[in-house]
Amino acid sequence: MNIETLRLISQVIESRSITKVAERENISQSALSQHIKSIELRLGVQLFDRTNRGLIPTVEGETFYRYAKNIVDCYHSLLREFEENKRNFTKVTIYANPLFSSYALPCTLFDLQTHFPEINMDMIVLPSLLVEQKILSGEGDIGFINGKPQSTQLWSQSVLVDPIHLVVKYDSVLPEQILPNDLYLYPLIMSSGRSVTRDTIDEGLRRNNVRIEKLTIKHHMDTIESVKLSVLNGYGLSFLPYSSIKKELYLKQLRIIELKDISIANEFYLILNKQFIAKNKPLNEVVEYLMNVLSDTLC
Repeated sequence: MNIETLRLISQVIESRSITKVAERENISQSALSQHIKSIELRLGVQLFDRTNRGLIPTVEGETFYRYAKNIVDCYHSLLREFEENKRNFTKVTIYANPLFSSYALPCTLFDLQTHFPEINMDMIVLPSLLVEQKILSGEGDIGFINGKPQSTQLWSQSVLVDPIHLVVKYDSVLPEQILPNDLYLYPLIMSSGRSVTRDTIDEGLRRNNVRIEKLTIKHHMDTIESVKLSVLNGYGLSFLPYSSIKKELYLKQLRIIELKDISIANEFYLILNKQFIAKNKPLNEVVEYLMNVLSDTLC
């Protein structure tokens, strides 16, 4: 078992096709099939179900993919770091949650780049759970996530509490304050259930005895921007993070409706891999500066 074998089988799992991977990698299908059979024999598991629709990864195949992809990614990170060391090139890779990267971090990154012009700041946007994985694997240097990290191998520091408000189009006739039970009366537009923000909203409402399943949710949207646009068009109310609506509040396009006795907020954390703390002088200087200016430079 070697890195190349792990890489090829990972690609087969992603594309679910031996033919596509063989053509792309310029190897024979029989050779690629032999790689798969060799791994299956060695591990004593079946990685794929062969069907008329192609190769479908088994449960063991999905498990293999998670670990193999991580190993391959770490290996490539190792090669990149060696190459950068040879060139005496300094780079800081920042992984950030989409919400934080879109509405809070851009101004801070500009300040960082101005203060450290010799360092290349590379920001990549991923969901919080994947950000954790990237920092743990060493692919990323600094991470920003929504909520506390799950891994004990990560050092974390809260950097922003971002209130989530119930908002409506500015010229709506709705009152400035409503009771939690009044939520059942109004059409709502919500972000999809595949986000930490949505989980935070649902948890905050349930904590105050609001039954999510009884709400009149007209639409589910995948992005904060699409939810905001729907509210701006008067299609309903929604819960949106303050960082994402500051401009619209200032321009009097949206207004906040106070939800009596309910307080909901995202909390964002800066995370670092404990294993690498104090081992990278340029990174430590960036982190120290970042911690000093973050609260003043967030957009």
